[in-house]
Amino acid sequence: MEAVDENALVLADQQRILHLLSNLIGNSVKSCPRNSTVTVEVDVRAREVVLTVRDDGAGIPADIRDHLFKQGTRTWRGAQLGLSLAQGIVQAHGGRIWTDDEQPAGTVIRIALQRA
Repeated sequence: MEAVDENALVLADQQRILHLLSNLIGNSVKSCPRNSTVTVEVDVRAREVVLTVRDDGAGIPADIRDHLFKQGTRTWRGAQLGLSLAQGIVQAHGGRIWTDDEQPAGTVIRIALQRA
């Protein structure tokens, strides 16, 4: 395990953010085929820390991706996403959450939180 970068500190409810990350990682693991990779990355920027959960599964179709964070969107491929709740938690912390569609396969979900 690597040392903690003090620049990566954020003011947040630790339990809620850890639960959120645990759910995002769990969703990735459940939706990917065996021997897939799930990666968690931290990017320290000038005013925020961006947490990324990336997998190399099938990805999320564009028509679903547009509605992922809206209330009432609960499942995709049988996974309990709850991303509208995730968005509420992130926004309550003054942050933002989004998905990238830049790669041909897999899913990328990013959370940006303000640095402490």
